[in-house]
Amino acid sequence: MRTFKRIKLDPPKQSDFKRLLEMARPEDKLCIALSSLYGLRRGEIAGLCGDDILWDKHSIIVHSDRIKTKDREWVRKEMPQDSKSIRRIELAPEVMDMIPHVGQKDFVIRLNPDGITYRFERLKEKAKVTCHFHELRNYSDSIRSEIIGS
Repeated sequence: MRTFKRIKLDPPKQSDFKRLLEMARPEDKLCIALSSLYGLRRGEIAGLCGDDILWDKHSIIVHSDRIKTKDREWVRKEMPQDSKSIRRIELAPEVMDMIPHVGQKDFVIRLNPDGITYRFERLKEKAKVTCHFHELRNYSDSIRSEIIGS
């Protein structure tokens, strides 16, 4: 049985977050916003297609993931109907403006999940930030706890 070393999560500070957004390309900025503000995983971000965008409701529907097959191909996989991961998320107008208009079956983000991580690693080195992409998901929780004082 393999054992895994537990990594202490270290969400970015507000100054780190701002620096990442300032230095990011538009596509990377959207990935950072979806992960840090709305808690999406990299596979969920990479799995978003044009038909998941509800422009009139300023929302997205998260119901699929982009996964790697045994043949090392990236495919879009629907989540089971009873999955708690399926959700509708209302986005801020500024985030909606970042989303490109694509065809119904086209991916919103051209990158696969590994590509999202790779680009983020390059960006974080440039921005001198130490967090990992997955830790962005904890950003809104850390800000919320600072505001509420818990």
